[in-house]
Amino acid sequence: MKRGFTLIELLVVVLIIGILSAVALPKYQKVVLKSKSTQLYTVVRHYRDICRMSLLAGGDCTDLEAMGWGYPAEKDEHGNVRFADFTAQWGSEGKAMTVYVKGKNFRFNIYVPTGELLCGGKTKIEKETCLSLGGTFHQDLGENGAWYKLASLR
Repeated sequence: MKRGFTLIELLVVVLIIGILSAVALPKYQKVVLKSKSTQLYTVVRHYRDICRMSLLAGGDCTDLEAMGWGYPAEKDEHGNVRFADFTAQWGSEGKAMTVYVKGKNFRFNIYVPTGELLCGGKTKIEKETCLSLGGTFHQDLGENGAWYKLASLR
């Protein structure tokens, strides 16, 4: 007598594993994005605060070392700052910064003089993450997603 699994039993096991992974993967992606966004939120708030102090002292917001940044980062050939999981770009003469999570369309945009902070995303998970950080709908960007205003940082 042979012992082993029948083809039907193996197919049932594969089906169960497929269903479990289909349910678990989106939840895992959401948790990872939430974790990165929380880290990014802290970095952006820190940048906003030290940039305001730099502007009050007559400096600008693009020289991280002079501002006392304190986070490990490198500048690339375009002047963007590269961190482990995200990239920062300056615009509007050093008064605005956009921070992107690598590999995602999830981003923060901060306009330093007013302290306005926007959270943007394209996918449903990215938009839900902005909302979970206390964002309210601000502007539709069409196929590029939407901006959400984070009023809690004012």
